[in-house]
Amino acid sequence: METYTGGVIYWELLAAASLAGVMACIYLRQFPVAADSDPSAGFKRIWLTWSRIGTVRLAFELGFAVFTLAALVYSPPDRIADPPGRATLVFGAAMILIAIVVADKVRQIRFVKLAPFTGTGSEVKPDPMVGWIALGVIILGLVVALVAATLLPTFEIKIIVALATLAMSWSAANAAAYAYLSRKPSALDRLPAIGALIERSGIKVSWVGWVPGNLFNAMALSGNRVVLFGPISSLEEREVLAVVGHELAHLKYGDVPRYQQLNRLSSGLGWLGFIGGLLASGPSLTVAQFLAAVLAGRVGLLIGGFVSSRAKKAIEYRADQYAAELTSADAIAAGLTKLHLRGGIADRWLPWEEPFISHPALDSRIERLTRD
Repeated sequence: METYTGGVIYWELLAAASLAGVMACIYLRQFPVAADSDPSAGFKRIWLTWSRIGTVRLAFELGFAVFTLAALVYSPPDRIADPPGRATLVFGAAMILIAIVVADKVRQIRFVKLAPFTGTGSEVKPDPMVGWIALGVIILGLVVALVAATLLPTFEIKIIVALATLAMSWSAANAAAYAYLSRKPSALDRLPAIGALIERSGIKVSWVGWVPGNLFNAMALSGNRVVLFGPISSLEEREVLAVVGHELAHLKYGDVPRYQQLNRLSSGLGWLGFIGGLLASGPSLTVAQFLAAVLAGRVGLLIGGFVSSRAKKAIEYRADQYAAELTSADAIAAGLTKLHLRGGIADRWLPWEEPFISHPALDSRIERLTRD
């Protein structure tokens, strides 16, 4: 491709490589240590990896933006429907997919190398990730449908098809995720004390599930449901109860629908940017225009995260306080510390991340617990 320098530079592939780097950094960042290790030494080790990979990710994020804009200006208008455009898109997508698979494999190896759980029981080997495969298929179908919508004859029809596709995929993704979680065993069978805690709280809970694997720690769901994930096994009983108390607070104060609204705001802005970029391209969608739509989507997510971050942090602080009242401040602080160590999550955020992250940093959460 001829550029203003006279060189041959495939800006689209550089942009795709940068996006692949972003995805890899998201997976590689976790550097877990044993939950019962010395917190000071453990967090020092995690922070070293956390800060380095976070800085590299920021460079990839900026690179993706710069190379995408360069592709819009200097690359020839290779339509996705034409052989050159298809080849570039497939090769770029392959780079991203390989980066995700390799980085996720490295992340899994890091977790497997940890010492066995020493808390409420040994870790249960995760079953095949059928639910997440279904989600991947849904997302792939969504992207294909949105790209196809750009080929429709009028702007009005494009908008209708794009919005209908988004709504259907949203519903399908939620159904797939809930169906996956609902097949899991009850946490009450594994730790009966959870039932006594729920009864003492007076909060109506329809189901408490226990899901193996290292993804997430715990979450409250609509329908008065709570789900605990594999890392919970690294906690002592009192710490598990404190974490459950945190999730019960979300049910008590109606945080789940509010969180969903905030998440819809963030994802809605992201999809608005992506769909807007696709529709603005017209019927002759090029690879550079598709990458620009992805960039617009990421900017939308960034704006959504910034707008919703403060409200989400306030929700988490209140849930920590309720858990401390229901159990003890020491128990929730110890549980949070172990989950951060086990999950390879730093005890503080990088300065440029803080305004966009939903949960407060661990040191801030513990400082509030000890202060109150």
